[in-house]
Amino acid sequence: MHIACPSAVTVLLTRLHEAGHEAYLVGGSLRDSLLGRPPHDWDIATSALPMQTLAVFADFRTIETGLKHGTVTVLSDDMPVEITTYRIDGNYLDARHPSSVSFTRSLDEDLARRDFTVCAMAWSPYDGGDGIVDLFGGREDLAAGIIRCVGQPEQRFREDALRILRAYRFASELSFTVEPETRAGARFCAGLLARISAERISSELSRTLLGAHAVAALTAMADDGVLGQICPEADRRALFALPQLPAELALRLALLFWHTTSARAAAALGELRFSGAVTRRVTAVLALRDLPLGEDAELTVRQLLRAGGQTAAHDLLALRAALGETVAHYLHALGVVEERGDCTDLAHLAVGGADLAAAGIPRGPAIGRVLGRLLDAVIADPSMNERGALMDLVRGM
Repeated sequence: MHIACPSAVTVLLTRLHEAGHEAYLVGGSLRDSLLGRPPHDWDIATSALPMQTLAVFADFRTIETGLKHGTVTVLSDDMPVEITTYRIDGNYLDARHPSSVSFTRSLDEDLARRDFTVCAMAWSPYDGGDGIVDLFGGREDLAAGIIRCVGQPEQRFREDALRILRAYRFASELSFTVEPETRAGARFCAGLLARISAERISSELSRTLLGAHAVAALTAMADDGVLGQICPEADRRALFALPQLPAELALRLALLFWHTTSARAAAALGELRFSGAVTRRVTAVLALRDLPLGEDAELTVRQLLRAGGQTAAHDLLALRAALGETVAHYLHALGVVEERGDCTDLAHLAVGGADLAAAGIPRGPAIGRVLGRLLDAVIADPSMNERGALMDLVRGM
């Protein structure tokens, strides 16, 4: 079988082979190649020890990425490729990292330590037959669209609890299904996710949300108690609307938190270490969620713009549309209001605090209250946003 890997990767496989070492393409790069998907990175497993790998590529730029774990990064045509010595992991004491790593000359032992069958294959252009080494039925699972643990799921998840989230993430990204025994293992071991860093959890959750098969994957996570373990505030009730939204993380997170409060969503996103920008965007739209959409579409959208700003107003209507509400007339009105440049905030009001002070309004909270009332008037009637008209209102107060 021919795997269309870049020449920069083929050069490395050939160099190791010619030096007398085994070398195989492994992991996600092989899985994606077999699926006809473009790999994001390329990984090689080899019988060469780390110092032997460095010697083979003495004329290449190399980075000693993790020598104690057997990994050397080689830059081939400026492409970074991780080359890792076959290894056996020791006991996992923290549900994340092996306490020790020992090197082996056996590819079979190296593949046996991996997480899922579809990621536990290897390929070499110099091996016999079609070059594929598949000890655990990875190709069958690829063809069937199944995510299955190598060996016993509970053991795999106890070794590294992050694998629980990776199972659902792969299902979402690849449009696969997590098979029943693997899901049962995930349910049993879900509590171990408390040991995983928030950054790792948010990364996997983000990728799951953005996957093509996100609804099914997240529904399975909820059914298996995994979603509640990593984010109790998340709610499955709005998940059906995910395919109607663009693949924007903040929008999809807002849908996940649609049935909770803005404050609780902010706390949950903070605990998961999501960026401030994402958190602010999610909480801004959730703060608008319960505002009524009135019969006067232009007035309604001006009120939304005042309350949350342009991004939040657009996000709210996108989310309501995804949830099946009829919002086309509000979207049209939003475009009209924006194109016309209606004033919806104090920064664009035709008068300011200095004007009010000159008119005798005491400085301090009184000016703020008057400016708010003037903005109310302009929201109701945009033609009122003229200095003369607003000062007439002030004099009439």
